[in-house]
Amino acid sequence: RADYSFDALEPEFNQGEEMLVDVIKNRQQNCKIGLTQLIETNFWANAASTDDQTPQGILYWLPYTTTAGHVGTYPTGYTTVAALDPVVYTGWKSYGDVWVAATDADLFLKMRNALSQTEFMAPIQPMLISDFSTGWDWQIYMNLRTMLQFEDAAKLQNDNVGNDLDKFNGAVMFRRVPMMEVPALQSNTRDPIIGLNWGVIENRCKRGWWMRDEDVAQDPSQPLTVSKDMYCVYNLIFTDRRTGGFNIAKAA
Repeated sequence: RADYSFDALEPEFNQGEEMLVDVIKNRQQNCKIGLTQLIETNFWANAASTDDQTPQGILYWLPYTTTAGHVGTYPTGYTTVAALDPVVYTGWKSYGDVWVAATDADLFLKMRNALSQTEFMAPIQPMLISDFSTGWDWQIYMNLRTMLQFEDAAKLQNDNVGNDLDKFNGAVMFRRVPMMEVPALQSNTRDPIIGLNWGVIENRCKRGWWMRDEDVAQDPSQPLTVSKDMYCVYNLIFTDRRTGGFNIAKAA
């Protein structure tokens, strides 16, 4: 939810030939920008189990683990994920690991293992059949300080790193899977490397409730103030946690 307000007289003073900028539309657009930033923040986080208002984020579906493998069960405060217990339904476990240093013996080895275990692979190029598509789309995300370590390693490419990590047109790739820096993860001190398979991730929105304007009840003490609330009613879902991605992070 986000909001914006304006004086009821503003449209009267700001129309026709005298209008230089549509101030009401400008405030509405700024409200949308603020709401989009909130959506991004929620996307890379995990709502508390007691929070029934905030949509679930990536760290709910791909929680931190303390050991390597499909051992991620459920995030702190939860006993199920999407009402399924991963301890009972072992195919519902997500993949995770813990890294210490951006070296071939540590992080790069763990990433190779994660990509293999979750079946990440680059698209076939060139496509042999024009309309062929697996429907899967992989990308790896991290914060800037971690990305810089990958870039430094790519510039020092040698036999120890091999062909797994490479730099192409300024973009770092791992096994030909693109890597992207995410500002919303910059404050995350665990420096997670998160691989996502967009083919199994969906954003489910209530019909008619995406960036929806709703009037706020008028305040008697401010009779000429018009206030609007903007809502998004949605949730993020994974249809397959086992191949939906991975979360390799530093220890807490």
